[in-house]
This record gives sequence, C-alpha cells and structure tokens, in this order.
Amino acid sequence: MHITIAPAADQPAPRRMLACPACDSQRVVMNHLACRALGPLAGEVAIGRDGLRIDPSAPAPEGGAHIGLHCTCERGHTFVVRFRQVRGATCIDRLLLPWSVSSARADLN
Repeated sequence: MHITIAPAADQPAPRRMLACPACDSQRVVMNHLACRALGPLAGEVAIGRDGLRIDPSAPAPEGGAHIGLHCTCERGHTFVVRFRQVRGATCIDRLLLPWSVSSARADLN
C-alpha cells in the first residue's frame, strides 16, 4: 500500500503576520533582541541598532531563560514578543510596553 503525500510546495503554510497588541497593526519593525539566561554567567545580551550590548548586572530571569524581541508598530506602540521557559515548556507572550516611540513611522519607510 502506498500513500501519496503532496509536496510542501503544493500546499503553502498559512502566513501569519506579527501584529501590535495595542492596535492590531501588522506594520511592525523589530528594534532589538535581548536574551537573559540562567547560570553562572547571568546577565543580558542585546543586539540592536547600536550594536551588541552585554549587561552582566541585569537580574536573572525567574524560572528560566528569556528571549525578547522588541518591536514598534507604525503608530508608535512598543511591545516585546517574549519567549520564556517555564518548567521545561516554552511560553510566548506579547507584552505592550508603557511608552511609545514618536519616530516609528520614519523607521517603517
């Protein structure tokens, strides 16, 4: 017995766009990436427009490693898409930050 499986190219995966949690805009730019890990070398590593930044004084994350992708939408809302470990599982959150960026529109052009 043979089972025919359609090639992946025949059935494209649905496209999911990152949207702002405040206004649901899909015009989003990624500003920087921050990573905090547990262990003897706890701290934060951030990669952004200013280059690579290492902050060994950042507090260790609660529970497990955190990776945060900091974003700004076309209306200036800033938020973080955060991946974090919780008891062996990985959770994904979108957290709206309490400030906005007035130059966000310039970054999207």
